[in-house]
Amino acid sequence: MMLNILKSEFLKTKHSGLVRDAVIIPMFAAIVSLVIGGPEIFTQFTIYWWETLFLFLLVGILFLNDQKSEQRAGDFQNIEATDKTFNIYIAKIFLNILFIIIASFFFVVADLCLKMVFPGIIKIDVRLLVITCLGIVISMLWNIPLIYIVGRKVNSYVVIVLNIFLCFLIAPFIANSSFWEMFPYTYHYHIAEKLYGIKPSGEQLSTFTHTNINSCVLPLFLSLLLFLFFIILLKKVTTHDQDNN
Repeated sequence: MMLNILKSEFLKTKHSGLVRDAVIIPMFAAIVSLVIGGPEIFTQFTIYWWETLFLFLLVGILFLNDQKSEQRAGDFQNIEATDKTFNIYIAKIFLNILFIIIASFFFVVADLCLKMVFPGIIKIDVRLLVITCLGIVISMLWNIPLIYIVGRKVNSYVVIVLNIFLCFLIAPFIANSSFWEMFPYTYHYHIAEKLYGIKPSGEQLSTFTHTNINSCVLPLFLSLLLFLFFIILLKKVTTHDQDNN
């Protein structure tokens, strides 16, 4: 049954432009970073703008397209008028994660292509870049089920704007505080800082040596823990709403 739901959700995405968005947005992020920051600090600059703005923008676009798809298909009746609501949300979350991984792959590809354009100026440690992108994805997984929970009660556009606002404008100030663990929007900032020496403000650490991946365990662990918590919460919310209907 779950496989059939997953196939059904995937078919909804075939003509929604999500694959196109997952390719274009990371490439656009790389180009914008090059234009604004120049080739000398390209790698650090593009990682910063990817994790800070464009990745969460992509999450918002994936969510918005999904909401519009459900609205066109029957004003959300495909979700609400069934006892498989939670399973449908799990399928949606799985596909969103898949598209984010695809986007991260094309982000790496875009960086490497621009490196070929500026050989000797743009320097990229491919292995480190891949590990950093993977760490950033894991550190923001919690956000995907959260926006589906909030999106059940709040307007989709409000959810997207608030999500980006918290990540882009609020989280950098909290990331350096002693209570950053309490604000999950800071987790990916710590991944980029530990692996690439990029401060939450976007500046490069004056003295930095690449640290071991073990130093990133805490934000990764907290993100996965929150992801599981929000999945359980989503289950409770959908069950509660079904019982009341």
